[in-house]
Amino acid sequence: MKSKKPLKPYWEMTTEELREATKQFDEEFIGDKARPLSPKMKALWERAKAKGEANENLVRDNVQPIV
Repeated sequence: MKSKKPLKPYWEMTTEELREATKQFDEEFIGDKARPLSPKMKALWERAKAKGEANENLVRDNVQPIV
């Protein structure tokens, strides 16, 4: 379920409008709504994960001990 974009910024909303706009965040656990990644999304996830590992290795290799 996609939420509608609020018509005005949160700080200009009344209490009732704000309550309605943020109702989705009242749920305690949303893991039940999760679904498996599509092949395209899985490829993007793997690419991002590999990029993060490469950056971690770069940082770790450039660390110099303090003497």
